[in-house]
Amino acid sequence: MNVRGTAGQQVLLVWLVFLIVLVVGGLALGASIFYGKGYDYRQAEADTFSYVLTRCLSTQQSVPETLPALATACGFSFSEKDIPLTFSLCSVSCATHQPFIQLGSSLVDCSLQGTNEQFGKCSRSFIVRPEGTFELVVQSRGRSGGTHA
Repeated sequence: MNVRGTAGQQVLLVWLVFLIVLVVGGLALGASIFYGKGYDYRQAEADTFSYVLTRCLSTQQSVPETLPALATACGFSFSEKDIPLTFSLCSVSCATHQPFIQLGSSLVDCSLQGTNEQFGKCSRSFIVRPEGTFELVVQSRGRSGGTHA
């Protein structure tokens, strides 16, 4: 009886079983990630865009009065096709004043946030400047920011 040969075969069997478990586990993990629940980036997307716009508007000499002026001042291309977001910039508060710069209709949908999961997520921020306080409302529209539409 060759004991050394049997021991070598047993070691190889352990490695074979380890590799099979590793491959099957990797396939199962990959399938669960690919077919699993989608990630919802809408709130983070709205918060990030709100932060970028607030920071840009805080550093400008004056608050732009039109959408093209805002796009030029902040170095953005604002059109409904380019970004999956809507936003409104209002003097004092968007609840009491009409927006003077608006892309899309974020005010209506933001008031409905929380009533339906399909509505967009909103982010509100205030910009305090020497000429007054401004409210910026940014909404990530619908499910456009998630991995599953």
